[in-house]
Amino acid sequence: MSENEDSKKPLLVVADTNLFFECQKLEDLPWNELGHDPITIVVTKPVLEEIDKHKKATGRTRDRALDIFGRFRKARQENQSEIVICDANPRVKLERRAATKPDKNLNGQLDYQLNDERLLGIVSTLASENPDKAVVFLSHDEGPIGLAEELDLGAHQIEDHWLRPTRQSDEQKKIDALKSELAKFQDSEPKFKITADGDRNDKGKLPFYRYTTIPLEAEEVQTLTERLKQKHPMRTDFSPPPPEVKDDHFRGMRVERTFSSPSAEDIDKYQKTEYPDWISSCTSILTELHETNAHPNEPFVMRFIATNVGSRPANKVRIDFKAKGGLLLRRIRRDDDDTDTEKPSTKRVTKLPPAPKPPAFEISVVTAELENPSDIAHIGRKLDRVGTDISRIMESIRICVAATPPPCCQGFDDYRLPCLDTTSRRSSAASRRGSVFGFAAEDARLSGSIAFAASWRNAC
Repeated sequence: MSENEDSKKPLLVVADTNLFFECQKLEDLPWNELGHDPITIVVTKPVLEEIDKHKKATGRTRDRALDIFGRFRKARQENQSEIVICDANPRVKLERRAATKPDKNLNGQLDYQLNDERLLGIVSTLASENPDKAVVFLSHDEGPIGLAEELDLGAHQIEDHWLRPTRQSDEQKKIDALKSELAKFQDSEPKFKITADGDRNDKGKLPFYRYTTIPLEAEEVQTLTERLKQKHPMRTDFSPPPPEVKDDHFRGMRVERTFSSPSAEDIDKYQKTEYPDWISSCTSILTELHETNAHPNEPFVMRFIATNVGSRPANKVRIDFKAKGGLLLRRIRRDDDDTDTEKPSTKRVTKLPPAPKPPAFEISVVTAELENPSDIAHIGRKLDRVGTDISRIMESIRICVAATPPPCCQGFDDYRLPCLDTTSRRSSAASRRGSVFGFAAEDARLSGSIAFAASWRNAC
């Protein structure tokens, strides 16, 4: 029969005397650990004889013996065949079977002069008489449990948590009495109760959270560095591009731009110094990114509540705190502190440095007149000469500055500088304020650039 099917049977427990004298009260024992329902505790003749002896003894075994016999006496007086210990989950009852004899078939293997072996013989008898029930021997002693297993008899050893607390010795009682007296004496003095303020978790501890930035792995840094090299590759080819030739038909000129490679010194500086230094700088920034861009953490402040629960007041109390493990204590900094213990803030890195620019090509420009210029080229050249004349005139105006406004400009708050219109030869006013006085009013008329220059010089 399988163990699962056997656990569904009712259970007969042949109890050793230590179940009644060394264990907790029968009502307080975890009977569900036996895995059967219902359970019948069988009190046999050898156990009754042991209990009877303890009725005349002293100590707590006498109280237990009187309790067991009191239960059976009450049941006999009330004509009850069983004594209920637990009503359900599981149902446990106590039953007296003094007439059950040990199994004669085991007489040669067991010594029935010994109470423990007599109990094993009774277990064999009950197992034969009750095939529909599971029968086990229940004891805390190692010897009879091992013997029952050798004879293939059902046995269950009482666990230590079934036992009741060990009885205190007289010496221990004296120690406990002295501790009680000392506690009374201490209560007559100041006595502090210190508790940490805050919401605790399920384990009764105060949670404390710190944010840490995980550094990049070496492979990640290498991958990012390679991506930087792909996006901004180092230039290795400094061959000059072909010349550029452009014809300016408006001015009748041909402009030729020729390129030459940078100097060997500039190329060497770019390839061996600037670019490698940039890659090294980016690698260092990525490697130290968890430090320079660490998540800011506010200081964790723990508050303690100290209460004097003693019977006397206290003055000038000093409380010492000690940190264990990876924890440091620091007094909260106040505004009147002279020394500044705060660490300097680390500059936050938000971007990588720009890639270095390769050395530029040297450019030479050569201009020449076209062989067959178009008619419009003459107009373009004249405009160039007029523009040159105007530039010279403006330079003269900047040099000639009057300390007082000229007579033609007196009475005006806003002196205006005329600009020539080469097509209509009319002057448009450009406003200028300040200590530099311009020429004439808006209605001034000029015949040409030379007349304009002469009039300005005369006015100054």
